[in-house]
Amino acid sequence: MLKGFIISPEAALGEDLQTALGTIGQVAILRRVERYPNEFDLGRLISAHAPQVMFVNAAAPDQALAFAAQVDALAPGIQIVGFDHSCNPRTLLEFMRAGIREFLVPPFEGQEL
Repeated sequence: MLKGFIISPEAALGEDLQTALGTIGQVAILRRVERYPNEFDLGRLISAHAPQVMFVNAAAPDQALAFAAQVDALAPGIQIVGFDHSCNPRTLLEFMRAGIREFLVPPFEGQEL
């Protein structure tokens, strides 16, 4: 089972994703954080929990991309998955350019996850 975090300033959307991930049984969410952590806090979280995947809400694309860059700098092997209420082409392209190849939108369902 993969260990992961959900980073989402939108608490309800993060909770929805966590619930959906719980139903498939392949990802154990260790923490759900309702803000984009700064580099110091991120380093502590990674050191303490060694996640393999991070689900990052794209509600604030610039902050989400900066966060993803910090994750990559601190722990390059962590898979990053973007998610938001919708997937606009501009945001998706920016995420792909940053190396984030997966993007989820609700409803979060088994096949998609």
